[in-house]
Amino acid sequence: LALEGIKIDHYDAQLGIVREVKKSNKKESAHVAQLKYYLFVLERNRVGVRHGILEYPKLRITEEVWLTEEDRTTIPTWESKVIKIIEQEFCPVRIEKTICKKCAYYDFCYTNE
Repeated sequence: LALEGIKIDHYDAQLGIVREVKKSNKKESAHVAQLKYYLFVLERNRVGVRHGILEYPKLRITEEVWLTEEDRTTIPTWESKVIKIIEQEFCPVRIEKTICKKCAYYDFCYTNE
């Protein structure tokens, strides 16, 4: 399912559940934030959604994720910060983190163009 620039691994329309599978060897708060953002975007577009499930096959862990009222207030501030970055004349200084090498957006930050 793709909507508003997001691409969801799996969406069960009958149950209203978004499922995200992470290949990582560890749980990260960013994984929860990503799934909450997906839930937020679906809700904003009036797509029936109840909650999300994060799956870590390597860790054999499954975690339920729910969108809270606090999230509904906080997530628009995330979007505002992203828009401010996008609207800057120059790209922000690149951060050097080892985790970046495994990121789906690696090419955006580390291209030489």
